[in-house]
Amino acid sequence: MQKTEKDAWLSQAHEIQSRETGVGKKEKKGAEKARCIVRSKVEGREIKKHALPRTEILKGSSEFKELFARGRRRKSGKIRFIYVSSDVRKAGFIASRKSGCAVKRNRARRILREAYRMNKEKFKGMKIIFYTEENITLKEALDAVHRFKEGR
Repeated sequence: MQKTEKDAWLSQAHEIQSRETGVGKKEKKGAEKARCIVRSKVEGREIKKHALPRTEILKGSSEFKELFARGRRRKSGKIRFIYVSSDVRKAGFIASRKSGCAVKRNRARRILREAYRMNKEKFKGMKIIFYTEENITLKEALDAVHRFKEGR
């Protein structure tokens, strides 16, 4: 069965109309759907209490060098905290090469970020670096954060 030019033209018009109205769109799954939800909340200024916005993360070598030079140090569990008081709250996360290959270091940084994110109200008015040289679990990181705040 061959399509004529007229049939082909009608099918293209139908495709254009369906794109505009959203008919036949695939539903987004997993991470794509989550990104859309998060993006819409940020644009609508509905930021969650426990979110970790990019403005709160230390970036650039100059900020890290400043903290390493002027910061106070305290070790709690497997985490070394390097901090200074500041008018803004920012945090950096470092996993030493001693902790293992890149996969293990990335996991350690994710765990440190999560421990900070869950307790970030306790770090108001501080710039802080979470530094670990060993593999760490979330429970160990949370315990270290609680002990750090009690000893401050």
